[in-house]
Amino acid sequence: MLASSCCILCTIIFLCGFAYFLIHTPNTTCTAPEVIVVLTGGNRRVEEGFKSLVQTGAKTILISGIGEGVSLSDFDKFQKQFNVDSSRIFLGGLSHDTVENAIETSAFMKLHNFTKACIVTSSYHIPRSHIIFQRNMPQHTIGFIPVTENFNRNKYSYVKKRLIEYTKFLFTFSKNIIDHTL
Repeated sequence: MLASSCCILCTIIFLCGFAYFLIHTPNTTCTAPEVIVVLTGGNRRVEEGFKSLVQTGAKTILISGIGEGVSLSDFDKFQKQFNVDSSRIFLGGLSHDTVENAIETSAFMKLHNFTKACIVTSSYHIPRSHIIFQRNMPQHTIGFIPVTENFNRNKYSYVKKRLIEYTKFLFTFSKNIIDHTL
């Protein structure tokens, strides 16, 4: 009886947390960055990155987590649309996940003596990204630029992506708490 009550309570807590995760828009600030960092993997992130580069006056853009075979010419459309010189565009092909994005970004910022960055990623990805980037780059000022996706296209896919991200967030959040208490 006690085990089933605990299971029901944990499920209710998980679902309430997930509901909050779905409707909550992260509070993000991004002012005067030196670099815009785009975490690849979502629709419209690269375009939003170029737009943010121009709007914020950042010096460069790092597109982190590009796939094999991707080159600068793959971004010609955005380079022309936003009138960005190719010398301001850097491609980061060393990362395959968010932790590696943070490590790659940290190395890039140290190499260029940057201290302030704005990370462009999906809005639902920001809570976990924030923890990871703060843990890997505590000496830098990090802000986020959320990219929202269209909910009406495929509701099942929308909820599934967020459920997976929420689970990853809980794991990252728990790991961060454990690391700070040990």
